[in-house]
Amino acid sequence: REQAAKRVLEIAIPYVMEHDVWRGDNTLLHRDGREIPVTQLVMLHRDADGKPEFLSTIMQDITERKRTEIELQQQLDFRKTLLDAMYDVGLQVMVIENGAIVHVGNRKLARQFGYSDADIDGPTPLMDIIHPDDRPRLAEYYRRRLAGEAAPANYEMGLITRSGERREFEVAVAVIPNTDPVRMVTVSKDITERKQREMIIAEQLEVERRFSRMADHIPGFLYTFKVDENGQACFPYASSG
Repeated sequence: REQAAKRVLEIAIPYVMEHDVWRGDNTLLHRDGREIPVTQLVMLHRDADGKPEFLSTIMQDITERKRTEIELQQQLDFRKTLLDAMYDVGLQVMVIENGAIVHVGNRKLARQFGYSDADIDGPTPLMDIIHPDDRPRLAEYYRRRLAGEAAPANYEMGLITRSGERREFEVAVAVIPNTDPVRMVTVSKDITERKQREMIIAEQLEVERRFSRMADHIPGFLYTFKVDENGQACFPYASSG
């Protein structure tokens, strides 16, 4: 193969003449046309006076190693594609070790929380980003996992931004097997807006229940009247009477 011969003539031999030994990857051409990847060692042998006498080379077939490298790279590419897709929908992936965040996957989301690259590269104490109201509960979960005890794998909690704003997150946590010190991976999603909508709906339902109970005990019908900021009027509740 011309490229393989060129590699030896233009790279390996000039290097060997100066340094006595060259090692690198190359290819051989099988008689059926297949390329065989090899690792090649080229050595310079000198005579008693130290002058170059001849060259020798040793090659080892590394077909299996190359196949393994390709498979590993494919797995890495798949994982990267999967993580990129998770980040695109707003998921955050973090690795926890010794009570600190040692890896942040979605750097864009972390920056939106007001954290700098220095903060992201950490390590940052885990409890520093958890809202004070939730720290005792999360600290207990963490203690249980370290001790090998049962702890919830999915839950909701509050995180705090650099500005002190509380954001609601849904979290899944798993211990990474065979790690010492113990490492945990978390996958989380910001559900603040969803929780706010749920709260508004719950408040509306509670208002309807109260007015429904009142309507059962008064003649006629009962309704509420509301004018929004655009001047549009509506009746959020009207009894059946």
